[in-house]
Amino acid sequence: MNRTSGHVGYQLVAAVGDGAQRTIAEAGWILRPTGTVLLAVSGVTDAAAMHRITYLLWGRASLAGRSARMLRRAAVGTLALALALLPGAVPALARAQQVVVAGTDDRFFGVPASVIVADGWTQIRGLPLTGTFAFSGAGVTLAGAETQLVDAKVDANGDGRSWGHVTYTDVATGVTCTGIIQGPLTHGLITATVVAPCSNGGLLKGTLHDTLTLPPHQAPPSEVRSNFNGTLLIAS
Repeated sequence: MNRTSGHVGYQLVAAVGDGAQRTIAEAGWILRPTGTVLLAVSGVTDAAAMHRITYLLWGRASLAGRSARMLRRAAVGTLALALALLPGAVPALARAQQVVVAGTDDRFFGVPASVIVADGWTQIRGLPLTGTFAFSGAGVTLAGAETQLVDAKVDANGDGRSWGHVTYTDVATGVTCTGIIQGPLTHGLITATVVAPCSNGGLLKGTLHDTLTLPPHQAPPSEVRSNFNGTLLIAS
């Protein structure tokens, strides 16, 4: 007969003084949840038998505990291994390659949607620019057409700020990188921050620094040339 406590059942054999053997149930022993054995019937009084029963009980309880812990650890290890092998377990950006790129940019000014002069400021809205670009780095080249649509606020010295959107289209692959361009203007030249996610999952970001306007000293100019320094994050 089995006496159970919690989820563990034991069938123990008690040795009594005369050498006969009986089960725990037959000897009247009771198993507490802590694993303690109580003598309910005075038929078993042999100290040696009591010692052997206690030793057996705790030995099996300890073994059961160790086995359960080993099974839990094995299950956790198996789960971790399975997750590590899943294709989507590692974020895509962690597998991406970042390449330093640099190059040049040549843009031509179009006709703005509006120009307002008030309180010492010239407010320019919807100014289109079109041109070409060529950026390259280790094992990568982006080159093709560029478009911008920007707003600006400048004073009489050409100082102020410009902001808007830019699109770079690589002629070789058709990949487009479209994002934000914004930065301060100093004497009509911009130092702009570019952040442009690409259609292939990449990311182009960096600084576009105007170096020359043409014709020289004309305001507003018709053309501006710039240098670009940044990075291209290539999705794998």
